[in-house]
Parts: sequence; C-alpha cells; structure tokens
Amino acid sequence: MADHVSIVMPNYNHAQQLYTSLSAIFAQTKPADEIIIIDDASTDQSKAVIGEFSGGSPEIHLISNERNMGVAYSVRRGVEQAKSRYVILAGADDQIMPDMVKSLSCVMETFPNAKMAVSSYAEWYPESDDIIVHDQYLELLQRYFGSTDIMFLSPDQVRKILAKGSMLLQATTAIFDRHTLLDVGVFDPALEWLGDWFTMHMLALRHGTVVVPKTLAAFRRDDRSYSAQGLKNRTERTKILDYLFAKIRQPKYRDIYEGLRLCPSAVSPLVCLFLPYALRNFYNSSLCRAILSWYLTQVMKGQRPAFLARMTQLTMPVRIKRSELF
Repeated sequence: MADHVSIVMPNYNHAQQLYTSLSAIFAQTKPADEIIIIDDASTDQSKAVIGEFSGGSPEIHLISNERNMGVAYSVRRGVEQAKSRYVILAGADDQIMPDMVKSLSCVMETFPNAKMAVSSYAEWYPESDDIIVHDQYLELLQRYFGSTDIMFLSPDQVRKILAKGSMLLQATTAIFDRHTLLDVGVFDPALEWLGDWFTMHMLALRHGTVVVPKTLAAFRRDDRSYSAQGLKNRTERTKILDYLFAKIRQPKYRDIYEGLRLCPSAVSPLVCLFLPYALRNFYNSSLCRAILSWYLTQVMKGQRPAFLARMTQLTMPVRIKRSELF
C-alpha cells in the first residue's frame, strides 16, 4: 500500500462534532483507503454516531480504549494500526477540505523522499461560525523564495526560516510518512497537548517538509478544547515544560535542542506558555535565554505583544463565514 492514505482520528466525547468531521472525510474527492477512529472511552453517543457512518463502509475501523488514555496515546495507537504508507491526523472536532486527501497524496507522490507535507490552515470559531484563513505558506514562499509554488524545504532551509520567523506547523493540516512518524515517537503522551508541536518541529528540523500554499483544513477554536483546558492549568503547564526541557537535553534530542536554541521563533505559537517559563529559568537554560532575547527583539520590531502586532500589520488574515470555505 505504498501510495495509500490512512486517516487517523482520535475521539473523546465529540458525538455532535463527529457529524461535521466525518461528513467531511466521506466527502473527499479521493477517498482515504482506511479511516481509523480511536474512541477514548467516550461517555456520550460517539459510538452510535460512528456506527451511523460505518454501516456498510469497510474502510472504517473503530478501535476502543478500555479507559480514557488521552489524545497522544490514541493517536499513537491509530498510527501503529494503520496499513498505509501515509497518514493524515484528523481532529474529531475539526473539518477538512474536500480535496485534502487528493492534494496531499499527490504532493507526496511528487516528492517521494519527503517525510511530511503541511498546508495552510484556517481557524474556525464555532460560536459565530466565522473562519479566519491563514495563507501563511503562500506568504512564506513569496517572501523567502519569490515563488508561490508547492516546495520542499530542506532541514537547513527550515532552520533559516525559523531563525527569522515562525512556521505554522499544524498537525491536522499535514500528511506524514507513517514509518518516519513512528520513528520519531508520534506524540509523547507525557507532553500531552504540547506533543503535536514538538513532533511537528522535530520532523521539520530533522527531515524538512513540503509546504503547500493552500488551505486544506479548519481547526476549531474552543475554550473547552483539550489544549485550551490544559493551558489554563498553571501547575500542569510547568510540569509539562519541565519534562520537555529535560527531554531535549538527552543526547538523542540534542539536535532539536540546538535547533530550537538557534531558532527560538519556533515557540511563537505558544509564546504565552514559554515566556513565563523562560523568565523563571533564565539563568540555567541557554534555550530560555534565546527565547527571551528573541521575544525582546520582536517587541522592538512592533511584532509583540499581540495587540501591538495587530496595529502594525499591513495585511490581516481573511475572516469569512464557514459556508464560504466549505
């Protein structure tokens, strides 16, 4: 199944959202070869909803955790069970575009040595049903390469870009070589909601990535989401960051530590998480010092804090209704 694609979707109590996410998966112009749903001991009607979609559909495989194990564990279990060469990690509460599987699988056929391809994405605010479109890779390719074409970026090119600005490496808009994803550890359960950020940057820094200047998924923004709830818990945040900084000091991750130290803009999407930690650990971590130095430079350029950046931006992300994109 060298050119086949598996979609792996973890789910926990997203019964209502599954109607949107699974409908989008079944509306693909090129169907996925298999759809693996890992239900993480849901207590709502999730399994009944999944049953509505799986009736007579052999490509759906439901895996049930006996007890709640978390997103990272569920994703890892699904990737291990997948049979295809490539995997797409879909969110049970997100929505993918109708041509996502076709577009990303074609990209991986065009760049057969690539281990990952990532597209632009949109943020979906369900209360208003607004979508903010981030054509970040279109802007990135134009700025650094004078092109708007799909392009493979080597690890050195990724580092050069991250030395100047962040790359929005969103796991739910990407496609992965399954074996490589398993080799780097998929998502470390101990990192919880930080696991996808770490895995994406490790892949990009070690293997490079193809960037696709096209919006292929909408990521749901919700204060009740897994990551949003985790970020509110200060004790848990500190525990996870302690673990992360200890992990990347290990010899096998030394390249990642150095990559982040030389390219601290990689923490930009989570700067509110990293900045207080960096302040507290300024004296005992060169990475923390690099993060603080980068942030101060951003402030001097008028790109931080966020409200100041919004005032100085010449262009703003496009805000539309979801019906205009899907």
